[in-house]
Amino acid sequence: MDEVSRQALIKQYEAILNKILTMAQEPVYFEKAITVKIQQKDFDGAKACCALYEKTYPRSERPYIFSIKLYASVKERTQLTEKLEKLKALPSILSNEALQLIRYWDIGDKKHV
Repeated sequence: MDEVSRQALIKQYEAILNKILTMAQEPVYFEKAITVKIQQKDFDGAKACCALYEKTYPRSERPYIFSIKLYASVKERTQLTEKLEKLKALPSILSNEALQLIRYWDIGDKKHV
């Protein structure tokens, strides 16, 4: 498949995900949409999607994990730190993935952002 066809399919996929999100705001669709937007370098769209995901699921760790991944991609340390603190403040037991992110950004390699 050539690059033009691939980009066209990705755009169609992104449009379908956006349509699905207007009807069913399920975590899996938020996560797929955010991932596609980051891969397409549509960082403003990814930020908007992350904000809606966080608003829809405020007590879930997943919106914060995806926001941290986004802000690490665009090297925005201030926003990354803010989401990291919100993740740590959640009133639930965190998953291994969330704990690894916290450890990495709190005491690990900080030079990437």
